[in-house]
Amino acid sequence: MKYLIKRDMIQGIWKKKQMFLLASLITWSCCLTLSDKIQGLRKLYALKGTGTLMDYWIFLIQGKEPYEFSITDLYEFPIFWLLFFSFLLIITNMYPMVDLEQWGYQVVTHSKSRQSWWFGKCIWCAVSVFSYFALALLTISFFALIQGVSFSLKPSWYVMESYGRDGFLTLSTWKSISILFLQPFFLAVLLGILQMVLSICLNALPAFCMTFTILIISAYWKSLLLCGNLGMSYRMSAVSDGGLNSTLCLLLLLLEIIFCTLAGAALFARKDIC
Repeated sequence: MKYLIKRDMIQGIWKKKQMFLLASLITWSCCLTLSDKIQGLRKLYALKGTGTLMDYWIFLIQGKEPYEFSITDLYEFPIFWLLFFSFLLIITNMYPMVDLEQWGYQVVTHSKSRQSWWFGKCIWCAVSVFSYFALALLTISFFALIQGVSFSLKPSWYVMESYGRDGFLTLSTWKSISILFLQPFFLAVLLGILQMVLSICLNALPAFCMTFTILIISAYWKSLLLCGNLGMSYRMSAVSDGGLNSTLCLLLLLLEIIFCTLAGAALFARKDIC
């Protein structure tokens, strides 16, 4: 098991480190977009602030309110939220199945257990997600450093109020950690493991398409049955009226991760890798 985990860290993360730059790409684009918006606010209201580090993180992972039909207003799609998680799906899509196809016999024989291979890949997925999120936060920090943005972990009132995000201003410490960090993280882990489970049943490309579709539908409709909602910060009741209970969402994410992990182990045990 230790050999497999070490191998996955090297082959699946270190040797594919260039792919993780996708996190920096989407995060930097998000930072530039919000920075332009803040500049507009400064001119409009004669403000001196440049926002905070937390403003930029919220802008990246907050999501949007669900779609409501309107003749006059167009739905503003949560493009940064979608791209952030979609790029992560791209990074975690190919490696498990390519590894199995190229080294299936040797790896399973060396590990003496198919479960060791599968659980090793689940650990690899979680570490990949952690690395991706860490790189996104480092990118925001670097942007903040060169732009003179405050490193405060509190959102600024003028940014939140200007964009109707007042709910983020009143979050308790635990709610902030859960809604802004834990739930998005566990959502990303769930999507990665779900994609691996689908890859066992189908193939890497259909698995990505199906998981990506879940994200698209989640962006439009609010439902506990759509896992994308469980990690979308703006749709929590602590932030917006009529939102979802964040504690329940966190619990569901953990349960779904466990279910997908065990389901994947059972499916892989029956998979023909000859």
